[in-house]
Amino acid sequence: MSQNNNNNATTIASQQWDKAALTYETPFTLKILTFYSNELLKRSDLSSLQKSKNNETDSNTYNNTDKNNVIQNYYFLDIATGTGILAFLLQNQITNNFNNSFDNDISQPPPQTQHLLQNYKIEGIDFSQGMIQIANQKKQQSNESVNFQVMNGMDLQFKDNTFDRIFSNFGIIFYPDIVKGLKEIYRVLKSNGGIAVVNGWTENHSMKIPVEIVTSFHTKKKVPDFLQLKNVNVFEKVCKEAGFENVKVEIVNYKLKVSLKEYIDEALIRLPTMPMEKEEFIEIMKMAFGLDNDLEEIVTINLEATVATLIK
Repeated sequence: MSQNNNNNATTIASQQWDKAALTYETPFTLKILTFYSNELLKRSDLSSLQKSKNNETDSNTYNNTDKNNVIQNYYFLDIATGTGILAFLLQNQITNNFNNSFDNDISQPPPQTQHLLQNYKIEGIDFSQGMIQIANQKKQQSNESVNFQVMNGMDLQFKDNTFDRIFSNFGIIFYPDIVKGLKEIYRVLKSNGGIAVVNGWTENHSMKIPVEIVTSFHTKKKVPDFLQLKNVNVFEKVCKEAGFENVKVEIVNYKLKVSLKEYIDEALIRLPTMPMEKEEFIEIMKMAFGLDNDLEEIVTINLEATVATLIK
């Protein structure tokens, strides 16, 4: 494929994600992305950064912690940040000295307090201008510790060995070349203990049932393949191909409980081109969950993701 064709494809994909940006702020999507963001964060061993700096201060080798024992001069990267959900969760963890429960639903910027750190940096990047605009709207004006910018995750504009921790919450699965994207993560991650945590969907993704309904009517319609990392062994293989030697891939499940109406509304937003009338789609969705008429009844959606913890 020529360079011009590559650029055109990237532009089209970016425009599609611009349109999808508002769906990231629906309660349905926030629940999912907050849960899995926390799953990435809890695997990144954040507290060891604080302990490491405490030890350095005790030995008088460095003086990079303040009197509250909070970390300074650390760098974090959130790739495919979307509307900044993981970035803000990470900031809350740092601001509160890692005392927050990872079960907390905190996907907004933390309140400005005297403990807000000034000497760490969270970079949130996304190739969608629409996503970055919303992230910046959510960011408090005086919050200089988080920076959002438009950037292609497969061509990171950062120096080698820059970041202590790197995250990507359902981002790399949409890359045309996942290995190339992982190589970029490896390049900008610090050596000697830098940790990256990334994930992907299995067949049990959030839109599984609606997609199956749509494709059953439209067999020739190609569904975007975001399931390339559904297999643990394949995920491990591509990570090692990118240069990582210390790789751990796990399956993480989440039982999402929402009303059927909320699920249907979300599906209609995500899948705007339906090969059937809306009323027919609703009836099929009700049958899929064994319901008659009550769209407000709570249903359980069993989600499943692969999560890779990578140490350099």
